[in-house]
Amino acid sequence: MEYKKSSPGTRIQDIERGLPFKEFDTLRNRLELTQKNMGQLVGIGHNTLAHRKRIKRLTKSESERVDRVSRIFNRAKEVFGDEGLARKWLKQPLEYFDGKTPLQYASTELGGREVENLLGRIEHGVFS
Repeated sequence: MEYKKSSPGTRIQDIERGLPFKEFDTLRNRLELTQKNMGQLVGIGHNTLAHRKRIKRLTKSESERVDRVSRIFNRAKEVFGDEGLARKWLKQPLEYFDGKTPLQYASTELGGREVENLLGRIEHGVFS
């Protein structure tokens, strides 16, 4: 799902309620990841993921992690101008992130901010 361009207050309320499981699944499809890999990316185990799918809602903390990945993916799409290029960049191990992919590096909030910072530098032609 495209990162929601709603007001921050509205998005915070959505996350506090727990995002619909559909947002997880739509993002997974856009990133071309398996359900297992997407679950690992946002820290949701197999059994928990099956449960979330049944109840059709994520928890607040799961929602925050899904939202972070969605925000980063959409930012990469803006910077590279193409969803396919953004997806490729996010999945490519980079020396800058100690050999991790940007998606792997973004597994924490701090890592996500670092990925966003690098995207900003790429956008402005500042690579070091």
